[in-house]
Amino acid sequence: MGTPMLRGIVAPEAASDTDNPSPSQSPTGNVHAKRTAIFLQDECLKHRFIRSRDDSGIFERPERLHAVKLGLAAAISRIEDTEFAINRARKPERASATGADEGDLAAALARMAIAPNEGPAASSPTFPLRTTSVTIRRTSASVSLLDHAAVKYVHGNIDGDVYLENLIAWARNSQKNITEKGTEIPKGIPPLDLYLCPGSIDAIQGAIGAVCEAIDASVAATRGPQSRSSGPSDPCARAFVAIRPPGHHCGEDTPCGFCFINNIAVGAAHAHLNHGMQRIVILDIDLHHGNGTQSIVWQVNEETYQQTLESDSSKTDTPSAKPGPRIFYGSLHDILSFPCEDGKPEMVQAASTSIHGPHGQYIENIHLQKYESEAQFWDVLYPQYLNLLHRARDFLDDGPGDDVIIFIRCIYGLHSF
Repeated sequence: MGTPMLRGIVAPEAASDTDNPSPSQSPTGNVHAKRTAIFLQDECLKHRFIRSRDDSGIFERPERLHAVKLGLAAAISRIEDTEFAINRARKPERASATGADEGDLAAALARMAIAPNEGPAASSPTFPLRTTSVTIRRTSASVSLLDHAAVKYVHGNIDGDVYLENLIAWARNSQKNITEKGTEIPKGIPPLDLYLCPGSIDAIQGAIGAVCEAIDASVAATRGPQSRSSGPSDPCARAFVAIRPPGHHCGEDTPCGFCFINNIAVGAAHAHLNHGMQRIVILDIDLHHGNGTQSIVWQVNEETYQQTLESDSSKTDTPSAKPGPRIFYGSLHDILSFPCEDGKPEMVQAASTSIHGPHGQYIENIHLQKYESEAQFWDVLYPQYLNLLHRARDFLDDGPGDDVIIFIRCIYGLHSF
């Protein structure tokens, strides 16, 4: 996720990367600190479409997480087989003592525990794998939307927690409103790509809890034992967080495109408020432009820029308050897909923005293009897409540091593989 290795969160919507020493130099001395941790949160399965039995037009559904888990199991199986082959080549005498089929897909699926837990589980129990580079954690972490500082940082406003309170009420009364009004979504909000049920708030709060726990674990891996006095006991170099519902279409108080809370923006706020992250990179890889995330990033950067200008112009010797974070947002998307499919000028313009420095903004949007062959993709398009990483590297102009975190947000539901 960068050179040098940075701590990071990959969320497919779900994740984080932070400035990280090499695995052999992990300050924690914990072997798990060298690994990538996969965080699974079963509360995310509670968000369901209940308005009718016809869900043919509902593309965001619990089955997405099952598909992601299947893909993760296959990837882990391949990693295990690769590491097994390498170790066998290095130490032939140990090969006969270990069965090669032990790391096959079925075994990996069993360890992933595809089905949700039937009973309560301890927060983030780990499951043994044959690979030393990946660990799986079933987390029960959750937050309260009305009491979490990072959630309020992103979705609160000068009028208080009006949006958050409304969201909780919409979900709580969803079944009643469907019976009486035919929809659980209030007037003024497009109901075609939004839905709620009584379990939606549990799913949203669990998703945010998983992201924040992953950030805490990732930061702990780079800052040593002293940073973990009240943090996770099992740090990790990187985290992959499988969560839903998604969030990148949701602005401060504008739910949109199956998104009600912007998970990645809340994660960035948590990293800033709890761990002092000042330089934050968000890479958004999706068929759709993350209009909500970009609008939130713009607001945060604008506030930080104004704070910096005021601090620079101040003639007093009194130390000014620490400025807010600077955030780079980079998106790779299809300009003909949602939310730009209707050609609305404001949507297309936002999804085409490229600005780096002026007005304190750091945003890069790159449009996906058709290609006729793999050779054309790698020779012509891939170098263009890499500009997303080049712009992120330029943003980190001060070099690596303890104030950097990288988020990579991915949607895998439309991926051809």
